[in-house]
Amino acid sequence: MSPGAQTPPALEAGQARLAVAAGSVVGREHVRLGRPNQDGVAVHFEDDLMVAAVTDGCSSGRYSEVGARLGAAHLAAWVPELWRRQGGTAAAPADLAREAADALVAYLYSVASGLIPGGAPVPSTLSATPFSPSGVEGGPPTTHRNARGEHSSLTGGVADYLLFSFLCAVVDDERAFVFGLGDGVYSLNGDVTVLDPGPENAPDYLAYRLVGVRGRVLQPRVHLCVPRAQLRSLAIGTDGLADLVGRASEPLRDGTLQGGLDQFEQGELYLRNPSQLHKRLTVIGEVNRRLPDDTTLALIRGEGQGGAARPESPLSPYAASHGPCAAPLSPSGVEGGPSTSLRSARGERTDGGSSTPPYSVRSARTGSEP
Repeated sequence: MSPGAQTPPALEAGQARLAVAAGSVVGREHVRLGRPNQDGVAVHFEDDLMVAAVTDGCSSGRYSEVGARLGAAHLAAWVPELWRRQGGTAAAPADLAREAADALVAYLYSVASGLIPGGAPVPSTLSATPFSPSGVEGGPPTTHRNARGEHSSLTGGVADYLLFSFLCAVVDDERAFVFGLGDGVYSLNGDVTVLDPGPENAPDYLAYRLVGVRGRVLQPRVHLCVPRAQLRSLAIGTDGLADLVGRASEPLRDGTLQGGLDQFEQGELYLRNPSQLHKRLTVIGEVNRRLPDDTTLALIRGEGQGGAARPESPLSPYAASHGPCAAPLSPSGVEGGPSTSLRSARGERTDGGSSTPPYSVRSARTGSEP
């Protein structure tokens, strides 16, 4: 599904046990600069599995919306396939996340290589091990000139098209978990966490594996994992959602409160008509001149009115012995316990030291309180 599009009719009814909605709007700053929405979103569902992916293209990339949309589509297509190959509910979230990232970076290499006449040398590895600064062990980056005399290279193709962060939500019969690389926002049952991108607003991008970034091992993190029975609502989104959450209590032009993620996680309207999610983001962003950054949201709701959790179901033999979230994750899905930090990546209080912000902040790189 392309950013900004309404939820397709095939998704409006949701699954027998889950409902899904997604939407994306261009940020007001991008409108001012005449730039497109650089986010991507895609959803896949079947009887026993729901996968949603959101991606956020690097703002400095000339056409990063291309990679972002391809990346979201790839994750939505391949995570279910890898989940099945790993035994479905027996798949450990960390293993699934790692294989999904490996498959995605191999795909991104094929895209970038296709932009170079004759192709590009295959890097010595497409794993998370950092490459040399050239992006290819043992030599400089491959560079050519096109018919207009302009330089083209693997590095240039990656920088222009393929830099994006991502979050992926997976819900099967036993678990609900979220993994990703880079910044973003996620919420479980109304508990919102904002992933801080780090110093200088420079998040990790998976495609850096192709060009080399010293000192970083670019492996996705499992940010959250809970038993499926605990799921009422699960939302993932790009970092533009932080503005939505931060201004939740402010009135709109018509005098009504804007609201935060809770309106989507609790509102019955979005179960009956998921296309209303995109329309609501449009009202907040376009009509009320808010949401300065591109803003994308994928929402999964549990069955029952208000997203009530369903009863416990018997666990598979693997999950019964290892736990549905496959240790070493803590019950919250993040090492060290639930997200309760009120500090930014620089160690500063996000609440000014006087009041509690409407969300928690965690480092996108470490998963810990920054």
